Amino acid sequence: MALENVQGSPERIKQSSRFIGQIVVVLVLTSIASITLLATIVAATFKNSNAGKTLRVFSIDRFKIYISGERPPSRLVLYAVIAIVAIAACALIFETLAALLSISPKRRTLGLLRTRTDVLKNASGKVRVTVLVPAHNEEDRIRATLEALHLQTRKPDRVIVVADNCSDTTVDIAESLGAITYETIDNEHKKGGALNQILAVLLPLVKSNEVFLIMDADTSLGPRFIEVQRNI
Repeated sequence: MALENVQGSPERIKQSSRFIGQIVVVLVLTSIASITLLATIVAATFKNSNAGKTLRVFSIDRFKIYISGERPPSRLVLYAVIAIVAIAACALIFETLAALLSISPKRRTLGLLRTRTDVLKNASGKVRVTVLVPAHNEEDRIRATLEALHLQTRKPDRVIVVADNCSDTTVDIAESLGAITYETIDNEHKKGGALNQILAVLLPLVKSNEVFLIMDADTSLGPRFIEVQRNI
C-alpha cells in the first residue's frame, strides 16, 4: 500500500505562516502611521500654546537642559496617555503573533508526544505506534527488518517505509510484507531529507496519542523492543 505524496497539509501550514507574517507587516506599518499622525496632531494643536515659554536653562558640559515650571495642558497629558496605551497594545499584539509563529503545530504535537505514555496498549487503546523506516536501495535487508517488526510482542500500528530514490525492489518487498510505502520527491539530503518529507505530511495530522519510532532499514529489533519502551 503506497502513501500518497500529500502536499496539501504542508502547503496550508506555509500559507498560514505567510498570512500571519502579512498581518504583522500591516500592523507595524499601521502603528508607525498612527504614531506619526498622533505626533503631528499634537504638534499642530500646541503650536501656538503659551506652555513652555517660561523656561529655566541648565548647562551640563556642552549640553543644555530646558525645564519649564508650568503645568502641561490637560489635552497634552491625555494624548500622551493615549499614545502610551496604543504603543503597549501594539507591543502585546506583536508578542502574541511572535508566539504563534514560533510555536508551530508541529512543535506543539512533538511536545505532547514527549510525555510518558504506555506503548503496551493495543491499537484500540490510547497510544498509536508508527514506525518510520527510511530506506535507500535496501532490497537485501528490508525483509529482515520488517519481519522483525511483525514479531514484536507489542506490534506497531503502522509501518511506513520511506523509499528514498530507490532503483531496486525495496518498495515491492515492503508492500508485499504489508508496510505502507512513501517515495520521496527530488530529495537531495539523504536520510534527513527523506524523514523531513514524510514528517511534513504526518505531523500536521497526528494527535497527541501517537508516538514515532524511527529505525534504519538494515536493523532488526528484538521481539520485545517496543514493549519495553514503557520503562524509558
